Amino acid sequence: MAPRNLKRKRDEEQPKPERRIIIAIDFGTTYSGCAWVHTGKPDATSEDGLEGATSDKVPTEILYDGNEMTKWGFQIPVLSQRHKLFKLQLDPNQPRNFFGMAKSLPDRLAAPPGYNLPVEKMVTDYLSALRKQVEQVLHHKIPQSALKSTPISYCMTVSAVWSDKAQAKTRQRAELAGLNRNGHLQMTSEPEAAAVYALDVLNPHGLKKGDTFVLCDAGGGTVDLISNQILALGPLLELREVAPGSGGLCGSTFINERFAEFLINKFGKDENWDDQVLEEAMDFSEITIKRSYHGDPNQKYPMHVSGLADNVSTGVLRGRFTLTGDDLHGIFQPVLEAIITLVKDQIRAMKPTVPKAVLLVGGFGQSSYLRVSLRNALAESDIKIMQPPNGGALMKAVMEVSPSSRGVKVSGRVARRHYGLIVGAAFEEKKHETLRRINVMDWSIKKGDVIKDRAPIKLPYYRDVLVSEGHPSYLRSEFLVCDEDSAPLYHDQKVTKLAELTADMSTIPASRFPQIKGKDGETYYGIEYHIHVTLLSGSIKYDLIYKRKNYGTVKANYQ
Repeated sequence: MAPRNLKRKRDEEQPKPERRIIIAIDFGTTYSGCAWVHTGKPDATSEDGLEGATSDKVPTEILYDGNEMTKWGFQIPVLSQRHKLFKLQLDPNQPRNFFGMAKSLPDRLAAPPGYNLPVEKMVTDYLSALRKQVEQVLHHKIPQSALKSTPISYCMTVSAVWSDKAQAKTRQRAELAGLNRNGHLQMTSEPEAAAVYALDVLNPHGLKKGDTFVLCDAGGGTVDLISNQILALGPLLELREVAPGSGGLCGSTFINERFAEFLINKFGKDENWDDQVLEEAMDFSEITIKRSYHGDPNQKYPMHVSGLADNVSTGVLRGRFTLTGDDLHGIFQPVLEAIITLVKDQIRAMKPTVPKAVLLVGGFGQSSYLRVSLRNALAESDIKIMQPPNGGALMKAVMEVSPSSRGVKVSGRVARRHYGLIVGAAFEEKKHETLRRINVMDWSIKKGDVIKDRAPIKLPYYRDVLVSEGHPSYLRSEFLVCDEDSAPLYHDQKVTKLAELTADMSTIPASRFPQIKGKDGETYYGIEYHIHVTLLSGSIKYDLIYKRKNYGTVKANYQ
């Protein structure tokens, strides 16, 4: 045993964790959750149920009276119409598998026509309600004096395959909902947070340095995938992306809708069929079927259909109906096939690398049937299928915000698109089409590039501004993108404007701008500046750099 004074000395040498309360919010398509941690007291963590419910997640649903939100989550009465799946409207142009299914299977409890509200308002109202609830819980858990003196930071998850505009819009809505106290709001990608958590709780996981794996985050609405390589296991777990992430709209909510469609087609003509019978059946499916069905054709599920008349053709007898394995196979299979296709495509994108494992996370990722189906689909390979427990956002938040708590590092991420700007270039006979100085695309970030974590990419800009017009307050420039595998040399229809970047030059003394004489006899400021673009886990950061000095954040107006 070490001498007491030596132990005290070692303790004194350990850096004290930064005192802060971190609130992590997992904003999901169908369910959302909150968790918090007091970094000064590592054991002070909680994932308490919301609204008094004994669940760590609450439905992502909201009810309005006109423009006024009246209820949310579990507060909404069972058969009341409400807004659901509204999160997906933040990125309506996202090409996703099964988007057709989403339109062909309208939710029976969705708000009726004419009851539509802007998605921005719904997201802000919902996140605000979620924030107020978790802060109310904190008031009961932490002494008021400590609560007032301890900084609060927020971390929120965002889909990894969403567009940059949708991620920025999500952050903006979160800020308006009050999740940006003192500028402390960290956005993190959903599958990345899940990967960090999964590797921690799976230890020992049988993976070693150099191994790669696919993380499949299957939730209620969306399924997101990323691929990582393990660069180091200790003392710091270090990961790096090896292929662009992907995703689809094929989560478990579509099994619900297919199940509802099956019941309506089978019993809808019975005069005693109503929403109450349907709701009881849906509850049975959620609590029993989805958690225990694993694809066995001999599995049978007797369920109550109270009030329906005995009918030989529909199989109703004494208020009960038995679902067969074949019935459930038809309901589950199209959704599972979509997920399997996504996983196979992700594995294919990793070539020539072959992953050691597929990690299934998320609510739907806990399905035994999904695990068995995926294992059968990859039977010819040696790829393992693992199912770690759910979690991720809180641990990721602690590591991002509190350096003393970091145990995992994501050292690089793969760019999902090309990023660049228009520049002037001298004519090159083998490269260009005209005999003059021309404008071409300069792709500073190319699709597939591995971008180091928090390493900025420098975008060069130049502006001539008339001195007679006074000190230039703002300089605006375009930031362009291309989603094609091969980016064009010229600005054409494949290139779109991601954002207009507005750099605030007002704090830079005019004396620092060089003056040049133009051919027109006028005097100009010749301003050469850079915008540093940093691709983070769930957002993009822009900074103005002039003569090697950082002059703060550049405003991005996404198109």
